[in-house]
Amino acid sequence: MSGTPKHKHVIVIDDSQMDILLIKMIFESINYTEKLTIFQQAEEALDYFKEINPGKDQEKLPDIVFLDICMPGITGFEFLDKFNDLPEDIVKKTKFLIVSSSEDLSDMERSTKYPNVKGYMVKPLKKQQLLNEENL
Repeated sequence: MSGTPKHKHVIVIDDSQMDILLIKMIFESINYTEKLTIFQQAEEALDYFKEINPGKDQEKLPDIVFLDICMPGITGFEFLDKFNDLPEDIVKKTKFLIVSSSEDLSDMERSTKYPNVKGYMVKPLKKQQLLNEENL
């Protein structure tokens, strides 16, 4: 697929090398984003967001963050809790999509309690899911 990418900047937070590889392949095949930033640990991603100056570093804010919830260390939900403590400008402008191997309804329901989580997709991510997703 050619043309203008759907997004300028996308961040993926996932500890699985295989899932990251799959996401990269899908993004490239549909020209999903101009810039892709990957974090394999939620702590690293949190540090990235903490370093953003809301008034000056707007270009560092992603259009969307693909977040795994089942990770060692800080889980995706713990990341979201800590993320909500960041400056309001960063929190309000950042959208998340949960991408998880968990099909547990309680995980899906829990994700709806975060206003900036715009969707929940079960792994493996499929190209058609991204093409059909309106709010991303």
